[in-house]
Amino acid sequence: MSQTKILQMRHQVIVDCLCQQHGLLWSSVQSCCLVRRETTDIKMSVVNGRFMFFAFGSKLCILSSLAVFCPVLLSCSTGNHGYQNMSDSNGSFMYFAFGSNLLKERLQLANPSATFCTTGRLKDYELNFGLWENHVDNSWHGGVATIKSCPGAEVWGVIWTLSNENLPSLDNQEGVSQGKYSPLEVSVETENGLMLCRSYQMNNFHACPPSPQYKQVVCLGAEQNGLPGDYLKRLKAIPTNNYTGPSILDQIQTVK
Repeated sequence: MSQTKILQMRHQVIVDCLCQQHGLLWSSVQSCCLVRRETTDIKMSVVNGRFMFFAFGSKLCILSSLAVFCPVLLSCSTGNHGYQNMSDSNGSFMYFAFGSNLLKERLQLANPSATFCTTGRLKDYELNFGLWENHVDNSWHGGVATIKSCPGAEVWGVIWTLSNENLPSLDNQEGVSQGKYSPLEVSVETENGLMLCRSYQMNNFHACPPSPQYKQVVCLGAEQNGLPGDYLKRLKAIPTNNYTGPSILDQIQTVK
């Protein structure tokens, strides 16, 4: 079975789920089709491999493959308090950073298209530092940041806009193909409402303090983008492993 046929089947399954969720009946799933709910018609088209649903009352529903293997259903509202989608028709996506990629110069080492969008808060998650294996060495010589579900906690970060061309490089930086991190979608609170963003979560987490250099980059990024003062104080209070030696921080300083 061809990859195109497999993607078409996956799209059809998720369109079925969407229709069931909203009580819709769909007439056909082609490159362009019409979905109907009472007197409301929803035009669906394929743009750069993404299904996009327009004008569903006050809702805008977007189905996007986003260059990942399984299409993902996103739902967003056109109002100020609803969702904004993590990708758009201009070939870019939103990325929520909370670790070293808070700092523009660090992120742009491998992802030059990254531009600042806004800051935001991820509710019911906490920030942790660790490694994907026990006693594994890495380019930061210590634990690196990840997020973990934790009711009542919060993680502040930066939402960057990146070109879809940098999705492979971002995944590579996060070690997705090596199983270090897995991508996930998160709903981030911003001053303009909720935004659906791509982010990353460590696999097989083992707690480990960060190196002073890694902590410095995280704090510099928080300062650079104006994260809340109380949150910055919490970052500065994080203990380190007291590593001394070369790290990626040297590359960032060279770029600067």
